Amino acid sequence: MVGVTKRHVCSVKHCGSRTRSLDPADHTRPLCKEHGGEDADASARLVGLRQGARNVHEEQLHQVAVLAAFVNASAVSTVEKVHGQQTANALFQKVASDPQVLKFLQHDEWTEYARGEANFALNATDLYLRDFLHHTQFSEQLLHLFVTRLHFNADGASKTLFSDYERMFGQPLAEGKTFSRATFLEAALSHNIPSHYPHYKLQLYNNERNRQLSNGTVADTHDTKKYGFQLRVLAGWLDELLRSRAFSKTAAAVMGGTSLDKALRTKLFVNTEWHRMLIGRDVTAANPEAAARGGFSLTTNTFVGGGAKEVLERCAAPGTDWSARLVAVHESLTPLLFGVDLYCPRRTVSQTEDQLCELRRWETREQKKRGRLRKGGARVVDAQLTRRGRLRKHWRALGFKKKPSPPDYLANAGAVRARALDLR
Repeated sequence: MVGVTKRHVCSVKHCGSRTRSLDPADHTRPLCKEHGGEDADASARLVGLRQGARNVHEEQLHQVAVLAAFVNASAVSTVEKVHGQQTANALFQKVASDPQVLKFLQHDEWTEYARGEANFALNATDLYLRDFLHHTQFSEQLLHLFVTRLHFNADGASKTLFSDYERMFGQPLAEGKTFSRATFLEAALSHNIPSHYPHYKLQLYNNERNRQLSNGTVADTHDTKKYGFQLRVLAGWLDELLRSRAFSKTAAAVMGGTSLDKALRTKLFVNTEWHRMLIGRDVTAANPEAAARGGFSLTTNTFVGGGAKEVLERCAAPGTDWSARLVAVHESLTPLLFGVDLYCPRRTVSQTEDQLCELRRWETREQKKRGRLRKGGARVVDAQLTRRGRLRKHWRALGFKKKPSPPDYLANAGAVRARALDLR
């Protein structure tokens, strides 16, 4: 009856009025306007809006299911690295019943593409920082995290850089010591670090260069073409912070109750929320007490990056509060995941944000054929041996209830995909 122009008798007893209006609660029931009826055209629009809302909601649920399939597919290889092939096979049998999971696993580039782990705390750089900074003072932790997350974002890169600098200059790269910009730049040239988060990194260095220019602290005559603008800005940045003992002052302020986010912004001049979140996550892993005193939480301090927003928009109801939308997707996603205790026993919204980013990177790779591929050979074996040692030392801190048994080496990289292809 919705949308008809023919008049009908009002359904209210003894009314008798003829009307084109309908009951807004029951669009098959004629109801005159005097008794609360709505125009048929208005009712038709209302039905359309309600149906559209249902369709949008169903599409959002579908997109969350796609995200869950991506995480479940990624989890199989992560679980193999942590617990071995037998446990990974058992998880595979559970997730392979989902056609969307098989679609990922059967993709030609699934095993070649360099994804992050299903739990970012198990990524090589995160495990390296947790292990290397475990017994160092908070101020020294901040220095290494600053250098790592702002530029040298790779497994062992900051440790090698500091070692090379001390070997070349004869003094450590530390507060209270003379800092040589020239030596730092030469030591940095030997590190070919992939450009993680290029948008935020460019924003970070542009803002810092402008700060240095406004303060008159730029005194750099080094070759721009040879060293690049970002390294030269970083050298000046470190020079200022080390001379003023800013890392010690930041550590003292945080331990005294100052917000970690505020201290990073005002004392170390980390000017992007994204990089402050990365450093905060690492402080949570390496120094939980400092993170607690600085009021940093993986739930409330998670920043939704641009890559994550692209996928989050498809998965969550419209709105301007990205944090609330992330929490909503996190709560919808969690029940759809299998074997979480095997690889991410302390799962928070921060992991969900990271997985949104990883899915967007995978989609970019699939559409534009642009993205990093894995390096094989001896490097895979070395990486797994290193991961094994770190997991055996820090499994409790990572939240595992029992000690994992990571293998010395991984099975054929295509083994999971081969099993998936067998199910075609």
